Amino acid sequence: GNMALLGELKLSSNQFSGSLPTAVFNLSKLLVLSLDGNLLNGSIPQEIGNLEALNVLNLEKNQISGSIPPSIGKLSKLYELRLSRNVLTGEIPVEIGQLQDLQSAL
Repeated sequence: GNMALLGELKLSSNQFSGSLPTAVFNLSKLLVLSLDGNLLNGSIPQEIGNLEALNVLNLEKNQISGSIPPSIGKLSKLYELRLSRNVLTGEIPVEIGQLQDLQSAL
């Protein structure tokens, strides 16, 4: 089916494994993406920046590795960013500082 108008995708606390599904990054109307408490691995792709309507990004408690991509700075409506309890490396991109609505980042 066509999920282009999907506003919220909440799949927390399941046993999903593998990398973040690329189809998610085509959901341009998505406001909430919660995939916390799973077994997801791999890195956060640059395509995360396609989710320009996103308010909440919760990827806590997974096995996501690599660095946070600078394209996260395109999420200008983001007010909650949760990435704790992963195995992320590298520096926090300066682009996160451009997220003026960001109220909570862990």
